[in-house]
Amino acid sequence: MARRIAWELYDPITDETYYMPVNPYEDGGSHAINRTVNYAARSGMYLNDAGVDCISTILSYSQRNFETFNYVGKTYNELEHGTLEDWVNKDYPIYLTDDLGRIWLVMLESFVIRRLPTMKNKPFKHEYTLTGFVLQEAQEATI
Repeated sequence: MARRIAWELYDPITDETYYMPVNPYEDGGSHAINRTVNYAARSGMYLNDAGVDCISTILSYSQRNFETFNYVGKTYNELEHGTLEDWVNKDYPIYLTDDLGRIWLVMLESFVIRRLPTMKNKPFKHEYTLTGFVLQEAQEATI
């Protein structure tokens, strides 16, 4: 039987580690790479170095924007719910390690929750969306 590998949040300032009791179940297009590209046609003809008439297109592009992530998961009790809120409220970067062992230095941006219909014994069952951006990919979480 396979053993679950918990996702991990690590705070390099307080040396605190949080192992998620339930891993996110959906990746909403995480670690997307975005870049702005602009182009324009040059007006008029010109001769290139070989003496051939040419019309060229001018391209310009920005540096890559930060990679972003968007994970969806569930919380099942008040402690899980409150702990994730506390981690998102940190005003400095933390390390995120997924179940594949990939480690990123990230800044968490939002924690959006939606209450799910539930039985009376699980009033804190919520679905959450956790978003942020990647500052750098890391080999290991360091202080």
